[in-house]
Amino acid sequence: MTTTFPNLYAETRLIAGHPTQLVASWDLSSSSSPPSPARPYVVVIPGNPGIISLYKPFLDRLSKRAKDKANVVSMSYCSQDPNDLTSDQKKVQTKSASDMKEQIEHKLAVMDRLIPAGADVTIIAHSLGCYMTLQLLNSDRLEKYRVRNVAFLCPVIGQMHESQTGQWFGPMVKNHPYLARALIYGFTSIPRFLLWRMVSSKLEEIFHPPESHRGYMFDAIVTFLKAGRRGIVNAMTLGEEAIDLLRGYHVDDLLRHKDRVVVFYTRSDHWVPKGMYENILEEYPDMKICAVKCAHAFNLHYSEEMVEKLDEFLADAIEENE
Repeated sequence: MTTTFPNLYAETRLIAGHPTQLVASWDLSSSSSPPSPARPYVVVIPGNPGIISLYKPFLDRLSKRAKDKANVVSMSYCSQDPNDLTSDQKKVQTKSASDMKEQIEHKLAVMDRLIPAGADVTIIAHSLGCYMTLQLLNSDRLEKYRVRNVAFLCPVIGQMHESQTGQWFGPMVKNHPYLARALIYGFTSIPRFLLWRMVSSKLEEIFHPPESHRGYMFDAIVTFLKAGRRGIVNAMTLGEEAIDLLRGYHVDDLLRHKDRVVVFYTRSDHWVPKGMYENILEEYPDMKICAVKCAHAFNLHYSEEMVEKLDEFLADAIEENE
């Protein structure tokens, strides 16, 4: 399924020992540095399972919005996304699961490889990527950059076990891990053409992805399912760890960085306890928190609208550095 993204370049590199799919607004094949390295950088940290192919429509629109003003870059998760890799790379990629600490170190290693010290950096994180970003902000690991603005999109940063999905996902993978793996292996054994029809029908029903990228989205998901059984299991393992780690609200972490963090949440988020962000905003009215109308997986159908929602944030983050 051929779909072009005119504002993006992609390349696979070995980073921190993991084949990593990089997507950027500059030609990565010619150099690690963009044509204008002095511009601000916008780093997009995806959510679990970190299938970077599914973020390309969002990244393409974001790069178009930031054109000539900022350098945009994003990355796949390590150990989980085998799309667009060679057979040997797939074996290395999904050999063993990477825990939360290793995933965080991997994102930092990508930044160290591509972004010069002292650069102005804006971080846009989604879902579990928001928790990873909070951990980086709480450490001194980002001090080499000037991280002035952070946007959390549909963030998963606390009480994950009390969410609609967390209530059944956590007990299933913890109490019935072999059954969960058997279901994954059974589902991914379905012939590709039939799996494609099943995935496309269900996603069409739930997300109504835009016509321009519909076939591309379906194909990317099916390719992930067929090529990466171990990657799916590794993503499930990371999700299980996240449920254990995110039993608190982490509101103190948000408050610590409230001057530079903006939260965009959706009231229908099935990975967040109902009313969580409304309660935080009621208790801390000076927090920058706003609701958006989209599903948790906004990247499957809401990329253009999300970039529009981010417009004011991007103006502050990018244009103030001109």
